Amino acid sequence: MRKLFLTLFFLSLLIPSLLIAQTFPRTAEIRDPSQLEAGFGNVIAGVDFDGDGMPEIYACNTNFVDRPYEVVPRIYKFEWNPITSTWDSVWGATAPVPKQNTWPALTWGDIDKDGKPEIYWGPVNFIDTDPNPARVLVYEYVGDGSDNMGVDDGFGSWLPNASTSIVTADNFNLRPFKFEIADIDGDGDDELIFCDRAGTWHVGVLSVDDIPDNGGGLETWTVEYSGESDPNLSTIGACYDFVVIDNTIALIGGNGSISLISYENGGWVSTPVQTGVMNNNSSFKGSVVVDFGNGSIGVVVGSWLSSKVYLVEKEDTSDALVAFEIADFAPYAVRLNGAAVGDLDGDGLPDMVFGSRYMAGNAAKTPIFRLEYQGGDNTSPASYQMSVIDSAYWNNNGDMDVIVVANVDGDTEDEVLYTQGYSRGNPDDSFMPLIVLDLQHTPVSVEKENDIVPAQFYLDQNFPNPFNPSTEIKFGITQAANVDLRIYDVLGKEVAVLINNEFMSAGSYNVKFDASKLASGNYIYKMTAGANTVSKKMQLLK
Repeated sequence: MRKLFLTLFFLSLLIPSLLIAQTFPRTAEIRDPSQLEAGFGNVIAGVDFDGDGMPEIYACNTNFVDRPYEVVPRIYKFEWNPITSTWDSVWGATAPVPKQNTWPALTWGDIDKDGKPEIYWGPVNFIDTDPNPARVLVYEYVGDGSDNMGVDDGFGSWLPNASTSIVTADNFNLRPFKFEIADIDGDGDDELIFCDRAGTWHVGVLSVDDIPDNGGGLETWTVEYSGESDPNLSTIGACYDFVVIDNTIALIGGNGSISLISYENGGWVSTPVQTGVMNNNSSFKGSVVVDFGNGSIGVVVGSWLSSKVYLVEKEDTSDALVAFEIADFAPYAVRLNGAAVGDLDGDGLPDMVFGSRYMAGNAAKTPIFRLEYQGGDNTSPASYQMSVIDSAYWNNNGDMDVIVVANVDGDTEDEVLYTQGYSRGNPDDSFMPLIVLDLQHTPVSVEKENDIVPAQFYLDQNFPNPFNPSTEIKFGITQAANVDLRIYDVLGKEVAVLINNEFMSAGSYNVKFDASKLASGNYIYKMTAGANTVSKKMQLLK
């Protein structure tokens, strides 16, 4: 009997008849304020650090082709504006390092447990301009209700609260490109785990005692584990991926080898490198932990070599890993880069999403793939449905290797965010935004008609009614309040969120609602504003 330890999905040669087209609506295209970026190097989404009820997205740039504006590391905060139905840039910072390379790391947590979340950013520096650059920059939420992160320098810019170069030696080629935060050693405090693509450390674990509010540099960083001198990692080659499950790091080498590093009995224990588990397939930022909902937890990994999908299990009696091939995407992508997991349709089962590299001559251009687990035996290909959910329209030979699945609109389903993380140096690149895909998207816009304070609170009957497929709902509030407006079917099931408990000023508003995703029938729209709650009926006729 085998104990499920981890799940690795690698992608190569799919049976074409099993792949379906399932286009997701593009609900947003997010550009940086300068309108210069040809994509983003990494993304955090679906968070609300400032607690204002509006979703946030953080994105950092990357150096694609040594353009001057890309060499300077920058990070941006975007926040949803329900009035204009746009993602507004509300904060940004430039890293205090002279230069950067490709594939920056980015994650978030609250390591010092002060209730103020931190961003952990690794802008992958060129060591020829700084002999010992910062490999980790930490920006903590200010905590004053504003959008700001970090330390105000007094000149309109924001500096990191903390940083570390990790190593003390100058001119040391160390390039962390992926961060994870977890309490891997079970001591009650989170650690920062990273993977090194330079092939010197392979993997490292850092801890920090505190994140100072003033950025005074008084924090203490400790290297808990380094793979640099671990003999069990000497043959793993360059590494471009890892996953963390409980107390174990699964390190995936560029040559397809795998090593397990665990914290056991007060110390770190690594296993000898295992080869041939997945026919020596490797991964590039393609791994995520997946809960299959049947008692098994695993990891999704998109292979950048073979495009095959495997389920990997660990034997009960040994550290040996065994792989089961469950899917194949090779005819549709040169390589799969990047992966994420979530629930895109609200069915309670995980959906895995993979990016890919542009394939010349492919009509689909650069596909974004979905692998939907449908229940049952997760070692069987019959338990999965493969589909293409979008195709990048930029014919730019890029890698869609930045993939995020998160809830950014407050409904019951997750959204897919993707962009180009690396352009492959094509001088004809089109500038590419961060794209948001939403299977269950309910198109809606909220406009403030005027600032005249109405004599009393009101919620008008929608017009037209009956309608197909669009209608308008007007309301007015006499004072600033949190406003919530939702659509329900006749059984009381929520089917759309038009305003998600947003703080709105006094005045009159017009909500435009597109119900093209809903079936014909009677619905109820319910609005709450402060102490006022009103419900009305509407009818959709198609």
